[in-house]
Amino acid sequence: MKIIRSIVCVWFLCLSLISSAQFVGTSFSEAVQTKKANLVCVFSETPGYIVSGDKGTPVGMLPEIMQAYAGYLKKNNGIDVTYTFQSFKKDIPIAEIFDKVTNSKDGVFGLVFIFITNERKKTMNMSSPIFESPSFLLTSNTVPDLKSMDDVSSKLKGFTAYVNQGNFFEDRFKELKARSLPDLNIDYFKSYNVSNISETINKNKAMLYVDISGFLYASKNRLPFKSHKILQLSTPMGIIFSKQSTWDDSFNKFLQSGFVKSTEFKKIVADNLGHSTFNLLKLQ
Repeated sequence: MKIIRSIVCVWFLCLSLISSAQFVGTSFSEAVQTKKANLVCVFSETPGYIVSGDKGTPVGMLPEIMQAYAGYLKKNNGIDVTYTFQSFKKDIPIAEIFDKVTNSKDGVFGLVFIFITNERKKTMNMSSPIFESPSFLLTSNTVPDLKSMDDVSSKLKGFTAYVNQGNFFEDRFKELKARSLPDLNIDYFKSYNVSNISETINKNKAMLYVDISGFLYASKNRLPFKSHKILQLSTPMGIIFSKQSTWDDSFNKFLQSGFVKSTEFKKIVADNLGHSTFNLLKLQ
C-alpha cells in the first residue's frame, strides 16, 4: 500500500505537556460529512516508536503509521486529516497514561504500543494487532546462561524482578514466581522511563522484561545486559483509543486492509527499529 502523495496531512505539536486536560477530536460521523478531521494523538516518548524530532514534530514508527492512515482516509473516505500531537510529561506512570486516554472524548488516539490481552480488552479500547512483539527478560551480562527451565530456579534464586505496577509484565513475573521461583521478589519502578533498564541491569540479582523498544534501547546504548531466550515471550501489540472513540472501526479496517502485510509497513518498521530488530518481529 502506498501513501497517497497528494493528500494534505497537517501535523501540529502542542508544546505544552499533558497535565489534567481531557482531550477531544472530531467524531468519525462528522468527518464523513465535512470531509475534515481534527484528531488528537497523545504519546509518551519511546525510542523507535515515537520521539520528538529536531523540529518538534514527532518522528518514529507510530507517526508514520498515522500518516499512512491519513492516506487511507483520504483515498477511501475523502477525509483530510489534521493531527495534533501532545506529549505526556516525562516519568508519568503507565497506568495514568492508560487512564487519561481511556477517559478522553472522541477523536483521541493513544500512540502507546500496548500488549493486547483478554484481561485488558475488558477495560480498554484497543486496536487490532499491529504486530507480534517478543518480550525479552534482561539481566546483567554476568548472570549465567539459562539453558533450560530447570536452570531458572537455581540460577535466578534470590533475584528481584523490577516492573511498572499494573502492567503486563507484573502478571508474567507473578506467574514465574508461582511456577518456578517461589523466592522471587517483585519491586516497582516509580515511573515509566527507559532509564529503568540501565538502572536494573547494573544491579546485582535483578531482572526486568522489556518489549522490542526496550531491547533496541539496551542494544544501541551498549548496556552490559544478557537476554535469556528461554524466558522470552511473544504477544500481539496495538494502540489504544478513548472509550468514546468512533474511529476504532475505521482504524482497524485500515490495518486489516493489507497495510500490516505491506512492504510499506515493513519498511516503516525496519527504518525506525533497525534491520536487526526487524528480524526479531513476527510480521505477517
